[in-house]
Amino acid sequence: MTLRYLVLLDIDGTLIWADGIGHDSMKATLERVYGTSGPLDDYSFAGRTDREIVRDMMTFEGFEPDAIWERFDELSNVMTDELTRRIVSGRYDIRPCPGAHALVDVLASRDDVLTGLLTGNFAETARLKLQAAGFDPDVFKIGAYGGDSVHRVELAALAVERARDVTGITFHGDQIAVVGDTPSDVACGEALGGRTVGVCTGWHSRAELVEAGAELLFDDLADTEAVLAAIFGPDRPAEPQV
Repeated sequence: MTLRYLVLLDIDGTLIWADGIGHDSMKATLERVYGTSGPLDDYSFAGRTDREIVRDMMTFEGFEPDAIWERFDELSNVMTDELTRRIVSGRYDIRPCPGAHALVDVLASRDDVLTGLLTGNFAETARLKLQAAGFDPDVFKIGAYGGDSVHRVELAALAVERARDVTGITFHGDQIAVVGDTPSDVACGEALGGRTVGVCTGWHSRAELVEAGAELLFDDLADTEAVLAAIFGPDRPAEPQV
């Protein structure tokens, strides 16, 4: 079967509920690397990239850009260490969101779909979180991650570029679907001219996602057939551009 579609999935609040492990790991990481975590407890992670979070917290604390970014590779490694230790501790109830496993299983089984990640997490911490919630990270063939850009919407184009590098296909328009729980996910779908499938298992209300422009909206992913129908609607073109 011809590869025709690119489906990009968010992680936190969409595929998994991480029980605060990301916040706690980032706080400890910032304190280890920069000596302070800034006003992190009053900061919303929803829809943001890890690079954006680091920039905002350290800028608030008076760090100059060069001082922030020269330690960023170290920060990524420390974040992996902090997250791993917390997962091993068993103190966090990291679990899949309703219907997430079934949806990913169907997408991964289809020869006409390239399944990828579009997430604010670092690549390695994304993998660790998915494993902790019972997913096989290897089913996600490409990804754009929170270490790649400060701006979440820039990850959208990067994901399409990486999909092209892997497949030789330039996916565009309705060949692309972005599934996520925040207005930032909706913005990514809109930036690509693709379908935007919102899910209300994260931090934003149905009204907020509607206002952001989500075309299709679900309380959760439990109705697999309905979600698939939203992703692969009747307006899909027959073939991608090559």
